[in-house]
Amino acid sequence: MLIIPALFCEAENLLSFSTIPYGMISLGSSTELFNLGAGVRASASFISAVLRYFGFTVGAEFLLLPIELANSIWALSDSADPVFRLSLGERLALHTGGRVGYYYWIPAGWEAGEINGGGFTFGGGVGTSF
Repeated sequence: MLIIPALFCEAENLLSFSTIPYGMISLGSSTELFNLGAGVRASASFISAVLRYFGFTVGAEFLLLPIELANSIWALSDSADPVFRLSLGERLALHTGGRVGYYYWIPAGWEAGEINGGGFTFGGGVGTSF
């Protein structure tokens, strides 16, 4: 008896790129310190045909946050995210994932001495795509 495994499948690898601009509005007591902020996130996602529903995303983000008492804070971050994607037909999909990354912030346009820093970020989310 000869057994030959299937070496191909009809599913294809999925590679996608996205750029998402966003705005930030301060609420409550933070309105005394911060003005309207803006940022952009760029990312690339890959889901292998072999794993079918699971993949990963890598991305980078830039945020400009104006401050009432000075010019602004710039924040840069990067992340690597596991992702789960469930197709609902040919064009609609649900996806969920986590986020692990690192951010670094620096003052812009004002003298803060040696004050800057960074740290690790963690998060998650759900969404749809069409």
